Amino acid sequence: MELKSDLARAYVDTVSRQHGIGGTALQVWLACFDAFEMHVRTEPIVLLGLQRLVDWWKTVEQRDRLDTAASNLLDVQLGRLGKMSSALQSFRGGDLARHITETRTLLEERREKYFSLDGD
Repeated sequence: MELKSDLARAYVDTVSRQHGIGGTALQVWLACFDAFEMHVRTEPIVLLGLQRLVDWWKTVEQRDRLDTAASNLLDVQLGRLGKMSSALQSFRGGDLARHITETRTLLEERREKYFSLDGD
């Protein structure tokens, strides 16, 4: 188990160094989600993933045109957030599950606002 955790952390760290913030921040979120799927569910990895997912969506919001493909991709990620939250609530609950739920709600609200601006 320790080797798997070490490898997952190294993978997330490597992807994070390569993709930082902005448009490629989604890659960091995906690496963090991969670690979560491998049952490496540490708070630092999950929180990093949540922040990078939000960072990525913020760059989508700044684009000149509405990006429906990015919105569809966000839908997939929102489903993953729901899966993570459910897994943590059944496993240990607590603050981490709350952070995930809050991030999901934030992203849903931001996406709704993003598309409502198109009608103005």
